[in-house]
Amino acid sequence: MKLIDISGQQFGRLTVRERAVNNKHGKSRWRCTCSCGNETVVDGNSLRQGNTQSCGCLQKERTTAYKQKHGKSHLRIYSIWTSMRSRCSNQHHKDWQHYGGRGICVCPEWNCNFMSFYHWATVNGYSDNLTIDRIDVNGNYTPDNCRFVTQIQQQTNRRNNTDFPGVSTNRHSNRYHARLIIHGKFVLQKTFKTKIEAIIARIEAEKTFGIVIERK
Repeated sequence: MKLIDISGQQFGRLTVRERAVNNKHGKSRWRCTCSCGNETVVDGNSLRQGNTQSCGCLQKERTTAYKQKHGKSHLRIYSIWTSMRSRCSNQHHKDWQHYGGRGICVCPEWNCNFMSFYHWATVNGYSDNLTIDRIDVNGNYTPDNCRFVTQIQQQTNRRNNTDFPGVSTNRHSNRYHARLIIHGKFVLQKTFKTKIEAIIARIEAEKTFGIVIERK
């Protein structure tokens, strides 16, 4: 597929100057100049879909305005919203490679309007003990692809659950083994009928023994 040259085009506050090196997934990136004077490199899809419209200055201005307007910046749901947007648009975020770096974005309806996200959350089961989860882990943050679940439920929906550390399959019995070894000794060694049960047991054991494992 031939690449369309978007040099010179303007997207929000960004003016595209030239082609940059592709990201690690082979997707096009472009060097842009923001109207505030800063330079930034942005994925082509993010520009065309309207998910990135500045070097970050627009987001800061909007965030400040929202804080002053809705008075909900102290709530946990507000932190969920800001974190969701940041890992999809901020290349310096520690988890960006697993979200924005893979082309995952926040729909315009939510990205530019906290109250829109807030109202959706309040009628779709949000509570402070739950976390936001994408039903299709390769899909975007949109109203029809998101839900609120427990942390354990979210772990079972990870992309790498086909190879979940500490969980293995017995091909002969169609059972799933959950194991955890600490200092050379098994602190968990159980067999389950389903993979979900084995994964939950492994996660609970990690929590019990204070083991922290990041999974994307």
